[in-house]
Amino acid sequence: VHIERREEPRTLAGLRCLVTGSTSGIGASVALEFGRHGAEVVRHGRRAKFDSAEKFVPADLRDPAAVDRLAAGAWEMLGGLDVLVCN
Repeated sequence: VHIERREEPRTLAGLRCLVTGSTSGIGASVALEFGRHGAEVVRHGRRAKFDSAEKFVPADLRDPAAVDRLAAGAWEMLGGLDVLVCN
C-alpha cells in the first residue's frame, strides 16, 4: 500500500526565535538559516561579538540570574518568543 502525504510547506516567517550559543558553529548556522527563512532571531553568547544592528544578548548560562535576563531581553526585543533553540 502506498500512501502519499502532502503537507503545506512550513515556513519560519514571522516566528520569534532565541538561539543560545549562536556565536559560532551549529548555533550560528541555525540562527543564520532561521533568519534566511524569515524568522526574527535573537542570538546569544557569553560575550557580545556582533554589531548593534543585530539582536544579541550576552549571558553566562551558568548563572541563573543571567538566564532570566537573557529570556527577558529576547522577549523584550521580539515582543514574545515562539521558538527556543538550546544549543
